[in-house]
Amino acid sequence: MYTEINPAPVIEPLQTRSVDDVLGYITDEVAHRKARELLETVRTLGPAVSMDPVQGAVSIKLDGKVAAYLWVKRKWFVFGHQSSDGEWVNDNVEPGTDLAPIRERLEVALKKGA
Repeated sequence: MYTEINPAPVIEPLQTRSVDDVLGYITDEVAHRKARELLETVRTLGPAVSMDPVQGAVSIKLDGKVAAYLWVKRKWFVFGHQSSDGEWVNDNVEPGTDLAPIRERLEVALKKGA
């Protein structure tokens, strides 16, 4: 004799379709705006820079090589990138964080890698 067991329904993994989908996870309006501003800075660095949505992050590539990631949280985000000396730097960006130093380091690092 046996007992019939119904399997649990299969839960589909979250599909990330666009950069906007990734940024939509950030619920804090100021942090959300800062993430968009930082990605706009990245977009202005030239045609060799691309941004691809990945699970819970945006992958930023320079000539096809990963140069940075933007990982989203509900009320903040982490921006990780290679510095101009090749070291990986992670910046926790909260609503009160000044983006100017991050932008400067990123621009120097990406231009050096170009």
